[in-house]
Amino acid sequence: MSQLELEYHDLLSLFEFLDNGDGEITLTEFIEGAARLRGGAKALDIWRMETKLEVLFEEVLNILKVLKVQHNKAGSRRTSVTSAEVKGDDSVTATQSIVQDVFNNSLY
Repeated sequence: MSQLELEYHDLLSLFEFLDNGDGEITLTEFIEGAARLRGGAKALDIWRMETKLEVLFEEVLNILKVLKVQHNKAGSRRTSVTSAEVKGDDSVTATQSIVQDVFNNSLY
């Protein structure tokens, strides 16, 4: 592994990179994954960042979907709308706070 410039803690990430999700690495998965890793450690670092961003993006989207449902439910119960609600200031601030919390508490 030293020739590949990989540390011990990188092995799990490498397995996850090569695997298609079934917990096994086929010869095809290995060959295709190895081809994507050309360029040594830089390629692995870029892949790590892409993976982390994908996970964070999914977490943010899931939170925003929940917020949208909650907002729609709350909106259907209102009989009047204030100017602050029209601007969405409170909603935007709450959304920003929740998105920041998702990033702060992410698995990555």
